[in-house]
Amino acid sequence: MAALIVVVIAAAGGYFVRELYRQPPTHKTVQEEPTQPSTPVPVDQQPGSGQVKARQEFAEHPLQGQIWPMLQAHFDSINHRDYQKWRSTVTRERAVNFPEQKWLEDYRTTRDGSILVHRIDSAPDRKLRVMVSFTSTQDIVDAPPELPKECIRWHIVLPLTREDNKWKIDIGPEGSSPRHEECGAAPSVN
Repeated sequence: MAALIVVVIAAAGGYFVRELYRQPPTHKTVQEEPTQPSTPVPVDQQPGSGQVKARQEFAEHPLQGQIWPMLQAHFDSINHRDYQKWRSTVTRERAVNFPEQKWLEDYRTTRDGSILVHRIDSAPDRKLRVMVSFTSTQDIVDAPPELPKECIRWHIVLPLTREDNKWKIDIGPEGSSPRHEECGAAPSVN
């Protein structure tokens, strides 16, 4: 009988602990998006909001509280043409390869919006990969040569590493050839 009581108490305790950990967090730093894609932003309102939003998988990740503010600062820096802010979101190596004058030239007409973080994956050497999609608008002359359009939907993987005790966007093969298509076009299949 005593063994049965111990088993019942242990099961009840296990259930309580499981339910405690299943409770949604009381404070979220990112706005979650539904799993199904939402209605596209009308053409005249592209690129959409500059607010970084997230799928549930990212919003519930234990590192999202460290990564989300960096991603928001990264996109804000592009939208506000703030190289120093951008520089604070990337590794020294990435910044060396993209000096301020070239950065200002490349992003002079770019606006990023409809930013959605899909998920975080672990990568070798204690790094991370963050999957992000977003829309950019720019003058056609500032668009990528392979897709000279004013509105482009991007699907990228950002390599992240720790530098100065913060997560920052690094260089790497992940982001070397991102998938992208004209806004409103059917996504290409890779």
